[in-house]
Amino acid sequence: MREMMKKEPVKVVVIIKSLLAAYILTGIMLLILAMMVFKMNLKQGSVEIGILIIYIAAAFAGGFLAGKMGKNKKFIWGLISGAGYVLILLAVSFCVNGGIQGELGSCITTLVMCMGAGMLGGMVS
Repeated sequence: MREMMKKEPVKVVVIIKSLLAAYILTGIMLLILAMMVFKMNLKQGSVEIGILIIYIAAAFAGGFLAGKMGKNKKFIWGLISGAGYVLILLAVSFCVNGGIQGELGSCITTLVMCMGAGMLGGMVS
């Protein structure tokens, strides 16, 4: 019984650490993108693609870290990390904007891509 109680917080800590790393990476990459927009006057289409690439790269990194820390079933750890990454983004967007910005289809596409990137990161780890 005690062993089960000790294992549960470890699983939560793995996900929290991987998500924290993913969001730190997201912040850094978004700052770089913002500087590029300021200096190069990028078009909106380019910025949207950049944001999507940032989301995928951060989900991959979070999945990679979750897989490394999870030790076994790494792809599941990465999948959970990628899903958590997008769900937190959606929750923050909902709280800040009073609703989810964008179309439902694009939100689902982003969710699937980030889950896939997280799972791939977990498999590579």
